[in-house]
Amino acid sequence: MADKNKKSGTNWLIWLIIIGVGFWIYKHYINSQPVTITYAKDFKNSLITFEKEKEETKEEVQKALKAYEEAKDVLFKYQDKRTQDFIKRWKRAESKVNDLIDAYNNLIRKANNFFEVLYNEAEKIKDERLRSQVIAFINERKEQFYAKAERAKEGIIRLRNLMQKGDDLIKAIEIAGALKYSEIGSYNFNDFQYQLDRSFTELNSLIEEGKSIVSDLSQNKIKVE
Repeated sequence: MADKNKKSGTNWLIWLIIIGVGFWIYKHYINSQPVTITYAKDFKNSLITFEKEKEETKEEVQKALKAYEEAKDVLFKYQDKRTQDFIKRWKRAESKVNDLIDAYNNLIRKANNFFEVLYNEAEKIKDERLRSQVIAFINERKEQFYAKAERAKEGIIRLRNLMQKGDDLIKAIEIAGALKYSEIGSYNFNDFQYQLDRSFTELNSLIEEGKSIVSDLSQNKIKVE
């Protein structure tokens, strides 16, 4: 009876070893992907999210600007429906700008990780000349991307500052309404539309640079779908 129990225990141990080895093979060979591809996918996905947030933000800010013009026609009288619509639209646009900022920060984090992995992989190249060429190529694309990322950041800062101007106006409207003051007069946004167009042009430039990097990877047979 003891021998039977011992044999049974041995069988269970063998099965546990087989299962463990099988899982290791699955994880490291069957279900694994090169590190470069994994980080390339993360970078591409963050780029897609950033572009989506950019489009939604632009749409909401344009609606807020239109509502501002309509509220200006009634001198921002607090009780007027057009003024209330401006306040609602502006706060919604501000929320989207915050989402855009989050998407930008995530894109930069993913880009940092991706370029770090590229450098690590390049360092594994034994041929010194080839390794130097690859690193030089990575440096070039990295510099181009981050130069446009910095300009896009400036564009986002302009957007945030413009949103703050709207916030200031809304506070003034609410105070005037509480004090039963009939109107507060016009408000100068200092070429709002020009600043808006400039900001989104810079955001588009960053997106196109990111897409170019993803395209180059795809052409080199690194699938990042």
